[in-house]
Amino acid sequence: MKLPHPKLLVLSAPSGTGKTTIITELLALFQEGLKLSVSYTTRQPRPGEVEGVNYHFVDKKQFVRRIHEGDFLEWAEVHGNYYGTSKSQIQEYLSENRAIILDVDVQGALQLMEKSGLHAEFIFLSPPSLKELKKRLKGRGTENKEDLKIRLNNARMEMEAQHQYQHQLVNKDLDQAILDFALLILQLCSTEKGKSDLDPKLIPDSNSSPKAQLEEISQKLKSIF
Repeated sequence: MKLPHPKLLVLSAPSGTGKTTIITELLALFQEGLKLSVSYTTRQPRPGEVEGVNYHFVDKKQFVRRIHEGDFLEWAEVHGNYYGTSKSQIQEYLSENRAIILDVDVQGALQLMEKSGLHAEFIFLSPPSLKELKKRLKGRGTENKEDLKIRLNNARMEMEAQHQYQHQLVNKDLDQAILDFALLILQLCSTEKGKSDLDPKLIPDSNSSPKAQLEEISQKLKSIF
């Protein structure tokens, strides 16, 4: 399945918002029509993360070399670690007529917004509140007290920038957030440039639960594309 009008979808969200879970579900839903650009980072892998799937893990020396070689479309330092997006990977996916999710922090997204000739849609995913975000981060159990404080401070600053994004989504309920994101992708990638109406054949039954609507979208995608 290939989407008729693939787009570069730039996604930012505070740490702990549920971004990784949502992306995983969307990749399963859209299958080969949607790809995730795998970023480079100097941070250490978390338990369960896989090289080349979650990130390309490199040391600082390797990362700086790539900066000097002009290999990154954007890069930024976040929480003391470097993150960057490979130009060649983006070009490869676009040439294959795939929609691409580019998972970047706010610094990287703001860099991309300034690039002339880059046709992208910018999406910000936020938690329902900072209080809820703190609860989720504590529940994740991967940050110590100081790291938690840094992430919450960063989240506060990142959320202040969300008005600069074309689209804003809130992850209050996970299934609903996945559904909202899926419908947004369909709207952006299934319609002609300049049009905002979604093909009626793709609209699920709004009386169903979010999970049932996602299953309906999955079946529609298989039959249409």
